[in-house]
Amino acid sequence: MGRKGEVPIGHDFLCEVPENELVGLYKKERDGKAKLRLLACIHRKGGKTYQDISDFLVYPLMTIHDWLYRIHTEGLPNRYDNKQLGAPRKLSDDQRRHLEDVLEQPPTAVDIPSVIWTNKLVRYYVAKEFKVEYSSSQIGKILRSLGFTAQKPRPEHKKANRELQEAFKKKPEKNWSHILPKDTRSFQWTKLSFKSNHT
Repeated sequence: MGRKGEVPIGHDFLCEVPENELVGLYKKERDGKAKLRLLACIHRKGGKTYQDISDFLVYPLMTIHDWLYRIHTEGLPNRYDNKQLGAPRKLSDDQRRHLEDVLEQPPTAVDIPSVIWTNKLVRYYVAKEFKVEYSSSQIGKILRSLGFTAQKPRPEHKKANRELQEAFKKKPEKNWSHILPKDTRSFQWTKLSFKSNHT
């Protein structure tokens, strides 16, 4: 272990956790800070120095040391901030993945008469599908963590939404009056494409 406060490097770091397990956790992790800390662990497991990791992640040496020391001595749950330990999120990982899949399609795919996703519509869908209530700011944080970004809607959306809403009004079992007003003037949520331009 070396001197007090020193963190092992290579195989001796988190010796009971295989590197491929760390990589698996990193790929599944949704929390941004926890993801960074897992990446630091992966690099330490791979034999990187504090300085190497600090340069790569662009975080101070002391911060890198503190992350690694806490996780190595207290366990992988400490990749989360202390205030988050033991506090389950309202949405499970499966529910968040489901939400991400749904939001990559237009709202009409889930029988909502709109061509764009707004905070109000996402809040409605989450409450209806998962029986969970979030504030608008919480919805925004969730969507950003899933890789979505808020953008101003294009002018044609207003007309398109109006036509959809008129069509859905013919379905008496649906009442959209509490979520559709003003949604065409709201910011829309879209996901950036990271597909490579190279062939």
